[in-house]
Amino acid sequence: MYSQILLAHRIIVSLFLLHYVIKLVLLLLDKEEALTSYTKATRIAEMIISTAFLVSGGWLMLSG
Repeated sequence: MYSQILLAHRIIVSLFLLHYVIKLVLLLLDKEEALTSYTKATRIAEMIISTAFLVSGGWLMLSG
């Protein structure tokens, strides 16, 4: 069970980092409209990924 949660956590962290790298690139390229539309389109997904990131990390901390 621990290894499955660890794998899920790694995937979630990768998605979390990818999301923020995309936002960073849009910010650095001064694509304000694209950043705004991307942020608006991914708001719910960002909340879900962030929550899953915290829950899986907490679970790993408490079970490890």
